[in-house]
Amino acid sequence: MAMKVRALFSVAAVLITMSLTGCGHYTCGTTFGNATCTSSGGGITTGGGGGTGNGLVAFGYFVDFTRSLGGIGLAKLDTSANAYLAITSFVPPVTPPFPTGIAIANKSFLYIPSGDGTLYSFAIDGTSGSVSNIGTNPTAVTGGDSVAVSASGSLLFVGDTAGQRISVYTINADGSLTVVAGSPFATSGVSPRVMVTDGLGKFLYVTSGANSIAVAAFSIGSGGVLTPVAGGLIPSNMSAIAADPSGKFLLGVSWLSGDNSVQVFAINGSTGTLTSVGSVLTSGTPRDLAVHPNGAWVYTFSEDPIVLQQEAVEGFLFDNSTGALTQMSQSPFTNIIANGGAIEQSGQYLIGLGTTLQNNFPTNTQTPYSIDSTSGALSVWPAGADSSLGFPGIDSAAFTITDAP
Repeated sequence: MAMKVRALFSVAAVLITMSLTGCGHYTCGTTFGNATCTSSGGGITTGGGGGTGNGLVAFGYFVDFTRSLGGIGLAKLDTSANAYLAITSFVPPVTPPFPTGIAIANKSFLYIPSGDGTLYSFAIDGTSGSVSNIGTNPTAVTGGDSVAVSASGSLLFVGDTAGQRISVYTINADGSLTVVAGSPFATSGVSPRVMVTDGLGKFLYVTSGANSIAVAAFSIGSGGVLTPVAGGLIPSNMSAIAADPSGKFLLGVSWLSGDNSVQVFAINGSTGTLTSVGSVLTSGTPRDLAVHPNGAWVYTFSEDPIVLQQEAVEGFLFDNSTGALTQMSQSPFTNIIANGGAIEQSGQYLIGLGTTLQNNFPTNTQTPYSIDSTSGALSVWPAGADSSLGFPGIDSAAFTITDAP
C-alpha cells in the first residue's frame, strides 16, 4: 500500500504540524456540511452503502496550505470508469494566501476562508467539477481561521480564534452570503478552531482543537442567531468532534498521548446540553473521526501524537438509541493507514488521507476505499489497485469531497 508511514520523516511531519492553525496537518475542512474536521452533512443523508456505485460521480477538492505552492486541486471518483483520478485539465481559480479550511454546501457551493481575514466563494459545475467565483472574491470576514456549514446547508460559520468569535452567514440560493444580524457572536472564551452542528442543525458545538479544554455549545435560532447554551461549556479535551445524523449524539477524540478512546455525548434535544454516555477503546490514538451518513458506523483515524506515525483505520458499529460503540469484526483495517478521512454523501466511498514516501520524501496522499453496504467494512478500491493521489505542493492541505450536484 502507498499509505505506509516511516519514522524517518517524523521530524518533517512535526515541523509541518507546528506550522498549521487547523485541526492538524490534514484538515478535512467541511466535507459536506457540518464540521471543520469531520465528514457529515450538508443536508445530511440517511441512505448509503456499497454496491457498484451505478454511475456515481464525486469530486474531491484540496487546497494547499503553502502560500507559494498553493491552489485548488481536483480529483474525480467515477464508478463507471472504476477510477479515482486527478483532473489535470482543471484550471484552479485564484485562492486565498492563507487557507485554513474548506467547506461545501448543498453539493453546489465551495467556501475557503483565509487567515488574513478573507473568504472565497465558488460555484461547482456539476458536470466537470470546475469552480467559478460567486460574486467578487475575496470578501472580508472576521478571523477566517475555520469554517463549517449547517446540517441543512443553509448557514455558513466562520471562526475567529484570536477574537473568540463566530461569524454566521445565510447561504442564498445562488451561493452568495448574507451576514446574520448580530454577527459575529462571542464563543464563551473558546477559540473556534473546530466547529460542528448536530445532525438536525439545532445546535453548534465548538472546540479549540488540539489541547482544547472545553466544548462550547450554542443554540441556532431564527435566521442563524447563536445563543450560548446554559451550562453548555463542557470541560473536555476534544481535538475533533462529529455529530450523528439523528441529532442525538456528539462524538469526539482528544489526540492526547495515552487516550485511545472515542467519547460519546448525548445531546439534549431541547437545550443542547451534553451528557457523557460512555466511550470505547481504540487500538490506536485517534486524531480524527467520521460518522457515516446512515448513522450506523463510525470510523477513527489514528496517529501517534509523539512520533506522528499513522496507524490503522478502525470501524465501529454505532447504536443511535444508546450511543454505544462496538468495534467491527473486521477492524482495525490493517491495510488502511490514514490520519484523516471523508465520506461522500451516498455513503459508498471513503477517501483516506495519509502520507507516503515518494522519492524518499513524505508526500500527502488521498486514497479511495469502498464501504460495504451491509457491514460498513472498508476495502481498497478499485480492488487490488493503488489509487493514491498526491496533494499539490509539499505541505498540507484542506480536503473535502462531494457527490456531483
